[in-house]
Amino acid sequence: MLGLVMLVMVGEQAQEMQLASWLPTTPIAGLARFIPDWMGLWFARVPTAETLAAQAVAAALVVGSYYLAREQASAPVVS
Repeated sequence: MLGLVMLVMVGEQAQEMQLASWLPTTPIAGLARFIPDWMGLWFARVPTAETLAAQAVAAALVVGSYYLAREQASAPVVS
């Protein structure tokens, strides 16, 4: 659940940075018909390359850190 909240927050932040012209806006026309407007409002799923890339990077960091922590916890301790 916290991961989904993080993805929404990252998407919102990327969209706000686009509105402030700090990030470019590259719309993905093919996704615009699959992602309705209400998803952009409620879940920050905006069909632009920058917002989706930011959300993908954030998800990869969370999943990667989970597996790294799991690997380190199962590794034998060397004294």
